[in-house]
Amino acid sequence: MTDSYTTKGYLPILRRVINEAVQSIALHESVYTAEDVGFATSVATAELAAVADLNGDGMMEIVLNVAYYEGAWSLALENRDYGQPVEVLGCGLGV
Repeated sequence: MTDSYTTKGYLPILRRVINEAVQSIALHESVYTAEDVGFATSVATAELAAVADLNGDGMMEIVLNVAYYEGAWSLALENRDYGQPVEVLGCGLGV
């Protein structure tokens, strides 16, 4: 897992090798474009909180902490069948 900072925000990336091919998957995105002007365009920041086997199935889950100017939350992602990780648990608060 790597974290990369772009001009659009903080982007946690999962990188893995499947069948000798490298895959890069964004675990959380917060992107706004020029058309979003006038809307609440506060970019959410996401960071890795933990990698652990939370449910005891032998597979590691990924936990992210996400925040923006009016709130924060945590979410657990499960990697099912090497597809896009799926959110299986989340909790947070905000305005």
